[in-house]
Amino acid sequence: MKTLITPVLATMLLVATAACAKDTNKTLYGSKNIVTKEVTAGNFNSIVTTSSVDVEYYQSKAKSITISAPDNIIDYIDVKTDGNKLKVGYKKLNNIRSIELHDVKVVVTVNAPDVRTFTTGSSGDIDIKTNITSAGNISFSTNSSGDIKAKAIVCKSMVASTRSSGDIEISSLNCSNLDAMTNSSGDLKINDIKATEVKATANSSGDIKLSGECENARLTSNSSGDIKAKSLAAVKVEATANSSGDIYCTGISVNTRKSSSGDINVNWR
Repeated sequence: MKTLITPVLATMLLVATAACAKDTNKTLYGSKNIVTKEVTAGNFNSIVTTSSVDVEYYQSKAKSITISAPDNIIDYIDVKTDGNKLKVGYKKLNNIRSIELHDVKVVVTVNAPDVRTFTTGSSGDIDIKTNITSAGNISFSTNSSGDIKAKAIVCKSMVASTRSSGDIEISSLNCSNLDAMTNSSGDLKINDIKATEVKATANSSGDIKLSGECENARLTSNSSGDIKAKSLAAVKVEATANSSGDIYCTGISVNTRKSSSGDINVNWR
């Protein structure tokens, strides 16, 4: 038996199809009504943001996780553990094209005793609200536009790396070894350093700014990013400029090497 589709029926089908397509591609705008929800997660020592959700971390003996978000957004926030990582972002948006927050924010507050690795994988920022003390190593990495900001840190060794436009800023750092690296346009700023070994490498346009004191400093600029370490008082400095980026340093013994247009400015102690 043949099925006949009349012009009127065809028009109705097209309208229905278009309506469904529009509904599955809608934008969800965050409301002004902010609510909170507590969630649970397994053990973790790493925090990773995967979308435009901000994280506030507090080093605390007691573990807790709280989501603060608009009431029509909060159920879309995804907080889960994957191995030793706590991943924070949005759930899969099956019927929604995008989420627009405008002047409201989504914040996940994390209280945990010993988080050592902080990574931004999207535009969400990580703000460390308390001082951090750890017997182990601490690592910061920005892999997208999200920033990482911290207060005072005491640890064995510190690795701070920008791989995209996200910035890293640390107010105070006490460690044996510091490895600071910019691999993209994100800047890196660390104040009040007390360290034995400091290694700073600018591999892209992001600048590195360091202040404090150390025994040995190895400063290398491989691109247009500057290393501003004039306020880092070192005993021994090795400064290498391989591209157009400038290096500013302070030391008692300073060895310099320049193979391109970048300048090395030395302040003798």
